[in-house]
Amino acid sequence: MPITPDEAFNLIQQSAQITGQQRIDIFEFLSETYSVIPIKGGFPDSGSPSGPFKAPLENEWSRWCHEKRPFNRSDFQPERAGIACGPASNILVLDVDDINEFHSWCYLNGITKNMPPTLTIRTGGEGERFHFYFQYPTDGKAYKNRSVKGIFDIRSVGGQVICPGSLHPETRKPYTIESNYPIALPPDWLLEYSLTKRTPADSENVATETLHSEQQQLTQEQSMNNIPPEIASLPVSSEIKSLIVTPLPKGQRSEASMKVLIALLSSGVAMPTIENIFRQQSIGEKSREAGQQWFDREFDEATKYVASNKNTQPPASTQATDQANTQASIDKYCVMNALEVANSDKPFEFIIENVWPKGEPLMITGSGGVGKSVMTLQIAMDLVNSAHNPRLFLDKFNIHGEHKVLFVQSENALVGLKKRLQVIRPAYIIPDNDLKEKIFFLGMKDDIRVVGDVEKPIFLETIRKAVHETGADILIIDPLISFHAKNENSNDEMRRVLDSVSTFCDEEKVTPLLIHHHAKAVSNEGRSSTNSGGGRGASAIGDWSANTWELSRTKNAFKFANNKSRNFKLQDELELELVNLRFRQASVTTQQNKASVVVQALQELGGKASSKKELAEKIHELSKQDNRKEIAESTANKHIETAVAEGSVVEAKATGNQKEYSLKI
Repeated sequence: MPITPDEAFNLIQQSAQITGQQRIDIFEFLSETYSVIPIKGGFPDSGSPSGPFKAPLENEWSRWCHEKRPFNRSDFQPERAGIACGPASNILVLDVDDINEFHSWCYLNGITKNMPPTLTIRTGGEGERFHFYFQYPTDGKAYKNRSVKGIFDIRSVGGQVICPGSLHPETRKPYTIESNYPIALPPDWLLEYSLTKRTPADSENVATETLHSEQQQLTQEQSMNNIPPEIASLPVSSEIKSLIVTPLPKGQRSEASMKVLIALLSSGVAMPTIENIFRQQSIGEKSREAGQQWFDREFDEATKYVASNKNTQPPASTQATDQANTQASIDKYCVMNALEVANSDKPFEFIIENVWPKGEPLMITGSGGVGKSVMTLQIAMDLVNSAHNPRLFLDKFNIHGEHKVLFVQSENALVGLKKRLQVIRPAYIIPDNDLKEKIFFLGMKDDIRVVGDVEKPIFLETIRKAVHETGADILIIDPLISFHAKNENSNDEMRRVLDSVSTFCDEEKVTPLLIHHHAKAVSNEGRSSTNSGGGRGASAIGDWSANTWELSRTKNAFKFANNKSRNFKLQDELELELVNLRFRQASVTTQQNKASVVVQALQELGGKASSKKELAEKIHELSKQDNRKEIAESTANKHIETAVAEGSVVEAKATGNQKEYSLKI
């Protein structure tokens, strides 16, 4: 029986767990709209290339770009299928391999308009990779497949993409629906690039390029007479201004580019201005030919050089490294003796008392879906709320100072956050002006999700600009994994990533809150297997974080545990409940219910238990009766501690370390 659209959507979103036949059900459903083609099944051996496992099975498969392929279930493998792009499927697909590099490429190539909302598929590959579906043009022009290596591909006639619900041959992760918008008309720049491989920046520079070709023999003195006002006004020497506007032969352009970059950075010229110069002026010819990655490497190298040198001579080598730009300029260093440290009048201040000191990073860790993003939104709202006096976090911890919060996050779409706020606001009083003037989200493409690399100057400059525009003193990064490109298990690499965050926050006088995931594995106690209280991955992550709280969940029960506090006493673990999408401490009624379960178990044991294990086993046994919610033995131990703390159960020492429990008389 054919599946419905809702059933197909649910199967696609859950396609990591479905059966092979259910996956073919998805392919059959999609074949009603698209020209779906068979793709090689299975997975490559370790170390073998995955490319062949994305290849169509049929030799003459490209015919299905023009005519829709009839669907026969027996033709398809249960791991993946493809969609032939072109008129038969009525789609032209933008296949983005690196969303951060893609947005940088767009910026440098004069593409300033946001991508229209359209059907978007998150691929199963590593990193932030997406397929953007657009309507195939009906103007009769021959749109071509194009590729910008490592950044994106345009899939037209003769191209195909792996369809939703499929499993990626390398990661075995599914292709899922990221945004379920109707398929939009393609943006003009995409059509132009497919046809001619020209960008808006190329079009803007046609006249300039023609003029340059006619002026190749002009001397620097002659070209100086043609310097435009925006270049003439730059705070750099006449030599640098001349280099910016003078065409140079191949072989001399790289050295000149580095010299100009260093001069501009040393003079404090802003990042957007520098990018615009290299996009429009002669000095950027090599950059435009070599692409965004080349420019990023040169910019990184120049930035590091300026940070550690006071002269403006080019470095001996312009080869980029992957190290973060974390070094301060020489004149910012100083030496202090221990007595000066001891007598310093710099106060130790809290943002949230006994939770988060001012100027120190806070990290919240937890498994996926446990509510970390909900917790960070709650923290932000509590920090800025002018309607509550006193301001308290979780009705327990005092909030100090006035704050503005900037979110840099990749997981919560604008429409999703809107729905959350619609649930929260009727039950939580917060003035509209506080939301308008004190909480901000860095966004793109009419959304509030971004991705980027905190080791890339271009991304840091974007955040810096947002901090300056909003006046934010709190920076929330959610989650950490979305904002770096390093190996999460490498101590060296992750420390450099986090030191880059520290340096940036110190420079901008903002205090960071980072969200970090746990690994999937859990210990016997149900707690995530993590490094030193710092979530999954390298131990350097936990070492870097001065203050770490872990959010965990067992069915409907939440725990908030203070795993690390570098400069104040660790706080007791909190038991929380989630009401109207806001966490609060578990109610007295909840505590009493737990104690009553322990009392009932003791009554069943005749009023006395010889050990905690015996009592926990009885609680577990009773919880499985009468359709009650089952209580694990580890949870039962917590219930016993609650009952002892409130006095309804008496704990007494027996033999050795053994304790016995009895009802209070």
